[in-house]
Amino acid sequence: MQRVPRLFPSLLGSLKKSPEVERGSFSSALYRKHREYNACIGAAALYATLLALHALRQYGILPASLRW
Repeated sequence: MQRVPRLFPSLLGSLKKSPEVERGSFSSALYRKHREYNACIGAAALYATLLALHALRQYGILPASLRW
């Protein structure tokens, strides 16, 4: 059974080494395998949307129903 800290995470991390990658190093193969790029794409889309809404609100282009 694996021990999990109740409140604070361990600063040492897991002592088990992954067979796919050295501990602590970045692996672009794992990045693609786990499709983590989707999180980056989603974050970029969210930031672009917020920036566009801010610009539209600042110049008064938004319809009254979309203003907050």
